[in-house]
Amino acid sequence: MKKRQSDQVVDIGAKTISDAHHFSHEAMATVYELYIVDEDKDYARAGAQAAFAEVDRLELEMSRFLSNSDISRLNAAEVGETVDLGLDTFECLRRAREMHEKTGGAFDISVGALYACWLDEDRKLRKPSEDEIEQAHELTGMKHLEIDDEDFCAKVLTDGVQFDLGGIGKGFAAEKVSELLRDWSLEQSLVLAGASSVLCVGVPEGMSGWPMKLRNPEKRTEVFARFDLKEGAVSGSGRQKGQHIIDPRSKKAGPV
Repeated sequence: MKKRQSDQVVDIGAKTISDAHHFSHEAMATVYELYIVDEDKDYARAGAQAAFAEVDRLELEMSRFLSNSDISRLNAAEVGETVDLGLDTFECLRRAREMHEKTGGAFDISVGALYACWLDEDRKLRKPSEDEIEQAHELTGMKHLEIDDEDFCAKVLTDGVQFDLGGIGKGFAAEKVSELLRDWSLEQSLVLAGASSVLCVGVPEGMSGWPMKLRNPEKRTEVFARFDLKEGAVSGSGRQKGQHIIDPRSKKAGPV
């Protein structure tokens, strides 16, 4: 799947770096890309292949679109049923719980029912009634999930709650990729999880950082900011998908 240019929010200048090897891989309904600076291209390629295999493994474990994934089993579980989780799914849920607390409920992986009510049967944007929104909102909140920190399992406490790791899963996978690249001693690298999220593993020698541009998704010629990314990550989101960013506290679309 080729990422459409209009979907890009974060642009990188790595294509102009002659000694950065570029690798790409389709996963998690997007394209993961790696820019790696290393003298041995074959070794860099092997490291990239191992990194992409890790992304595929995480997708199998955490995607709600795969019936045998941990998240799908959690969504299909009876109220009070214990669902054993893989270590990565458990860690991702734990982090999601922390972010829910830190953001006062703005970040919420239980937003599945609320998000779904904005889509029709063909998954196209529709306008739900106030009653539909209220009913979906009743099924939103981390209070509906019990996470067992000792036994690495979870229980759904309310019927109809749907969990979705779409807001954290790609970034979580990017972190795992960065850990793997460090294990391979490929620290001078950059990870793109789609065109909207970028993680810096390490900066190539002689550079102040990986060159970045933040663009206006509605006016591609307008650049909001230019900077060099030397550590951490940056992420943005456009409006092309419509009502895909929802503030569960207000039950309405969040600003972008």
